[in-house]
Amino acid sequence: MDSTPLTLAALSASDIAEATVLLQQAFKVPRPYGHDLKRHLEMDPAGWWLGRMEGQAVGMAGITDYGSSAYLGLMVVHPGFQGKGIGKRILRHVLATADERQIPMLLLDATAAGYPLYLAHGFIEEDKSDLFVRTDAGAGATSNSSAKLREARLDDHAAISALDASLVGADRSRLLRSLLAEFHDRSFVSVDGQGRVTGFLIAQSQRIGPWLAEQPEDAEALLAAALELPFAAPPEVTAPQSNSAVRPMLERHGFLYRRSTRHMRRGGQGLLSRRASIYGYASFALG
Repeated sequence: MDSTPLTLAALSASDIAEATVLLQQAFKVPRPYGHDLKRHLEMDPAGWWLGRMEGQAVGMAGITDYGSSAYLGLMVVHPGFQGKGIGKRILRHVLATADERQIPMLLLDATAAGYPLYLAHGFIEEDKSDLFVRTDAGAGATSNSSAKLREARLDDHAAISALDASLVGADRSRLLRSLLAEFHDRSFVSVDGQGRVTGFLIAQSQRIGPWLAEQPEDAEALLAAALELPFAAPPEVTAPQSNSAVRPMLERHGFLYRRSTRHMRRGGQGLLSRRASIYGYASFALG
């Protein structure tokens, strides 16, 4: 109901601890979301909001703007306050901001519960995104890649960003610089005989991605290298369902499918990304 006494304010660094608890309650997982929230504020400090009722955090959402498109993510409502129109009001605020910024395309990954709300506000389904979690060491499959594999360096940033932009259809150079700086010893590139970067993978502490490659054999070589690293928890991969090479590749390496979300857009004439070359998202909220 729109009469809910909800106040919305820009998310700040001082709100991160409270927002982390809200996300853990909403998603029912103990993930340390604070680290992700700090990155989101770094990427788009004016694009994240926290909703409160009588001082209690009850909902949040945010966008990360890449110019040609933006991602809407981490839109949640506290389980004890659902059914009061809070999600609708937060979404309308986000959409109004996106329209003010003249963002040409807004992307998100919708759960089954959120799908009707997004559909009612002009989003259309273009694909699905599948979540996989590694449960064992897999079969140790090898790749037929002819590309050379090596650890990524900070001076690879320009080449990685150029490849990423050509496959994603957006300028994510700021995000990639941040991830490469943090995970400099957990990042890999594949290069061809002329030294051109043909793929890259960044292994975060629990999530594998962003992970993109022009050819599936290069993607698998990158994955095999990443799986030699330690992870804080069983590693996860979220990938476009339309990339038919992802699921069998991940299953060869010990991953199991867990669930799907609907990949949706508002605006534009179609997705800008080459989905068959995307093997892993940075996160649901970053693409």
